[in-house]
Amino acid sequence: MMVEDLGVEAKEAAVREVAKLLPLPELLQSIASIKADYIARQQANDAQLSTMVAEQEFMMPPPNH
Repeated sequence: MMVEDLGVEAKEAAVREVAKLLPLPELLQSIASIKADYIARQQANDAQLSTMVAEQEFMMPPPNH
């Protein structure tokens, strides 16, 4: 192999590595969006559960002492 061939091979390898990194910003945005959606759903579920527990406590008769 000649020195020029090694240089071309190194450039091609560098281009392949950069091409792998290019979609990462979209992936990071996607992860942030999924995380925000998960947190919003979790908060909604927590609120719904709290409401259900409060309604159940309201319906229960007072304890006998």
